[in-house]
Amino acid sequence: MGTRARLRVAQVAKKQGVGIRELARRADLYYPTVHQVWHNTGNPTIETITKIADALGVPVTDLFDGDERIET
Repeated sequence: MGTRARLRVAQVAKKQGVGIRELARRADLYYPTVHQVWHNTGNPTIETITKIADALGVPVTDLFDGDERIET
């Protein structure tokens, strides 16, 4: 059984002064989807994570917590 990687979307977005609604608009995603990613609930697809990274102007790797280990 694996563990989920924690995303740092909220930290990266807040540092840029971007809220959930603005991020959803920029990423062309539904608010509930971004809300789940923001709060590390749900199971976002790589497409969703990529859209969020693009909307924030950062590499996808910047959205992952480097202290978390992903197990398979």
